[in-house]
Amino acid sequence: MITSMSPPPKPGVLREYFADLLEPATYRALLFHFLAFPLPLFYFVASVVMLALGLGLLV
Repeated sequence: MITSMSPPPKPGVLREYFADLLEPATYRALLFHFLAFPLPLFYFVASVVMLALGLGLLV
């Protein structure tokens, strides 16, 4: 009887699994997301302030 067995795991499986943590591109992407998150909030606040100043000058 022939049975198929899965190959034994490679010794560096965890190293391959966590390989993304060692690449600088991962941290560059995280930094981009952390810096880009507050931009819409800043644009909204700036537009409301500019609108209020413009309406204040009209009155």
